Amino acid sequence: MGRPVGRGHPDHVLLAASGAAQHNGRPAAGGPRVGRRGPGHRDVRVRSPSQDRIATGDSAHSRWHTDIARARGRCGDARGVRQRRRARAADRHRIQAFAAHGAHHRRRPGRRAGAAGGLARHGRGEVPRTEGVAVKRLAALVATAGLLAGCGLETTYTLPFEVGPGSITAIPELSGVDVAVGSKDFTESHVFGYIAEVALTAAGADVRDMTNIQGSNSARQALLTGDIDLSWDYTGTGWISYLANTTPIPDERAQYDAVRDADLAKNGVVWLPYSAVNNTYAFAVTQEFAKANNLKTTSDMAALIKKDPSKGIFCLETEFVSRQDGFPGVAKAYDFDPRAVQVKVFGTGTIYTATAGGNCNFGEVFTTDGRILALNLVVLEDDKKFFPQYNATITLRKDFNEAHPQVAQVMAPILAKLDNDTMRKLNAEVDVDGRDPAVVARDWLVHEGFVTAR
Repeated sequence: MGRPVGRGHPDHVLLAASGAAQHNGRPAAGGPRVGRRGPGHRDVRVRSPSQDRIATGDSAHSRWHTDIARARGRCGDARGVRQRRRARAADRHRIQAFAAHGAHHRRRPGRRAGAAGGLARHGRGEVPRTEGVAVKRLAALVATAGLLAGCGLETTYTLPFEVGPGSITAIPELSGVDVAVGSKDFTESHVFGYIAEVALTAAGADVRDMTNIQGSNSARQALLTGDIDLSWDYTGTGWISYLANTTPIPDERAQYDAVRDADLAKNGVVWLPYSAVNNTYAFAVTQEFAKANNLKTTSDMAALIKKDPSKGIFCLETEFVSRQDGFPGVAKAYDFDPRAVQVKVFGTGTIYTATAGGNCNFGEVFTTDGRILALNLVVLEDDKKFFPQYNATITLRKDFNEAHPQVAQVMAPILAKLDNDTMRKLNAEVDVDGRDPAVVARDWLVHEGFVTAR
């Protein structure tokens, strides 16, 4: 399970080490975890924030990712992110070909082969399937060479569309202000990043797109060093991975308050206002099973299992089965016997479809995953707050926030509008419908009246 309680998304792996987690870096309920991966991401191992980033996936992918990662290490963290993503624009075809190699080689369902792939095609046309591996290797070499030759070179990548004012109007103090917006390398973080980019563009800022940084620690380091000016993050990640606490705070707002205050005091990082988006662990069931058994909460689930153990059929990730911050911990907190139930082990990417298809009655899920909506699943409330809270909001350095307080003013009403239902819908538009995250972000902002399309 990827995001140990710092979990990730599809096919994320909960690493047992207690170091800082990658991606969202979420540690699970009993202590710190490494490697939360967002919907469908590769595992990322980082030796240090400025050293190699090595993405493990199919072997062909990993090889040139390693070269680029090393180049990035020599040039400084977030520099060149966009060049790498442009070179990966054609990867979707190759990833499809590699799918047959087995689940452990697949890109997780939420992972887009370079979130900017769709956007980059606006500028240079589609890459035919027939171009093959040779062209992709050439693209990798060009990207690597560009990073080595262009150390310190700033990205000039911009949105492929124009937006106008809505409730967000041009702010004179932001006119011409350079704002580098970062994100982690999974769907939800991409959407968050583009929401900020579109909103700030409408307010008059000169936005630089630095989204898709691999791993929580890399994105965090880019923020601290000034390679990016703002990035979205999660309270559980901040509390456990960045601030090195081992015990999460059960209440969402109390957890947010604690992270906000401690990170500002210790690291000079400002957390913008609380949002209701909480991408944590939960169990999901089908609509039919929920209705037939009157299930709304995890306590309802536990009561059903104690009454009729034969209905306790679970689809879980490998490590979630045995970790104390996983299934055994849940069973203890909700007082049911884990030995009395049947457990089927799946990769995260298949748990959703296995649950929807009736292979199990309860599936381990992430609460804002778009497949919950697409497959019409019901999320059971963690009413005893066993899992850590992962509320999302924007983080930025104190000096940047003080120099440009208008950024917080622009984003505040957007943060107030976001919730889990909204993010499931937006994530599904990307992961299920195949839409580009930048366009999804813009369309939502237009729909809510924040900006207008041009």
